[in-house]
Amino acid sequence: MERMIGVILILIAAFLFSPAVAAAENNLKYEDGVDPNHMDVTEAIHDYVEEHLEENFAGRYIDRDERDLGVIVYLFTEMPGDEHVSAMEERLDEDAELAIQVAELSEDELNSIQQDIDSAGFNYGDFEITHTASMIQDTAVEVGIKPYSDENAQVIYDEFGSDYVNVVEGEEATDDMGEDNAPSGAVQEERQNLFNRIIDWFRNLF
Repeated sequence: MERMIGVILILIAAFLFSPAVAAAENNLKYEDGVDPNHMDVTEAIHDYVEEHLEENFAGRYIDRDERDLGVIVYLFTEMPGDEHVSAMEERLDEDAELAIQVAELSEDELNSIQQDIDSAGFNYGDFEITHTASMIQDTAVEVGIKPYSDENAQVIYDEFGSDYVNVVEGEEATDDMGEDNAPSGAVQEERQNLFNRIIDWFRNLF
């Protein structure tokens, strides 16, 4: 009997801590019918933009600072007319929100600035560039340098300008995959509590 109980407990533990269970927990929002990236909505809006507003389209991103599900932000070099705004809003569902803003530069123009910086090289003698990134939400190209100082940053500004370039302290590249894929402490604790309750239940049977 004790051996049977032990086998049952092992099987329960293997199930609770299996990757399949972890994956299911990570995808709860999708199972509930809510896509945090609003792929269907953004696809529908973008099809409309490509057909009617491509000339002034500057870029898009999801702003997650305002709400958990994010706000879909579309950027244009000129504000679209009311009829176009209404047409874009008609393509939203109950879980998506839309914001339309005017940007000074398009994403392609920012990418061009980034390419110019990358083409100039990453080693500047007293410092090196650790990364560059087009930040459409800030209308700027972020340039990471190490070591950072005002003098070193000024070298970049002198060469590429400061209107659409933002120099920051560079950091070593890190791999967040392990952290992202790992269950949160709350999930681990919940599993452990459930497992302990099951053990207690079996003990009470005998």
